[in-house]
Amino acid sequence: MSKIALLLYYLVPLAAFAIAYLAQERVRRVFREEDQVPASAGITGMDTARELLSRAGLHNVRIELLASRLGDYYDPMTKVLRLSPETARRTSILAVGVAAHEAGHAIQDAERYGLMRAHNVLARWLVGLTFFSPIAFVGGFFLGSRPLLYVAIGILAFQLLFALVALPLEINASKRAVHLLEQWAVILPSEERNVKRVLRTAAFTYLASAAVRLAFLMFWFIVFATATGLWGL
Repeated sequence: MSKIALLLYYLVPLAAFAIAYLAQERVRRVFREEDQVPASAGITGMDTARELLSRAGLHNVRIELLASRLGDYYDPMTKVLRLSPETARRTSILAVGVAAHEAGHAIQDAERYGLMRAHNVLARWLVGLTFFSPIAFVGGFFLGSRPLLYVAIGILAFQLLFALVALPLEINASKRAVHLLEQWAVILPSEERNVKRVLRTAAFTYLASAAVRLAFLMFWFIVFATATGLWGL
């Protein structure tokens, strides 16, 4: 392996872990701070989501309370918006912002927003590829199977594509959330900055995810190029 390849071999995964760590720490700090700021309307995240969905005419979308802290998400397959206990029950800027963001996803789905449709299709394919992923990586990178090497690299490239589609989708949902909160006076103009801070930070995690996936794709490509002699090494 050349010196350049060897340097990249170690630097790329280190960069990926550094990006993931910094993103996680930023999210923790911002979310902790904004969770201490009460929303002026005094309504919970659950009430926020219900209000926004009702005003958008999405009475068919159910809201469910998760049993544990698994995160908040909208499921387009079942038309269910699921909120963690923290988001559902609190009246902080964080809870209101996160709930509004997920309501934004439900509205995207109802409008058949192009990126949402693409995201859903890619997500179904990703679930299937996840089943073959261990086989491809073990057989390709550790047992030296050339066809499985190609499959493994392809799976990594597909995961990167999924992350790149998710990023603008999340940004759009956040923009919708701020607009809806202002339009229906759920937040005051003075609270807009705090809500945007929460949503920008959340979006940063998707940017970091795309960067991490790109880094790992580069890392495994170096392994692939070295193992197959692509660089003549």
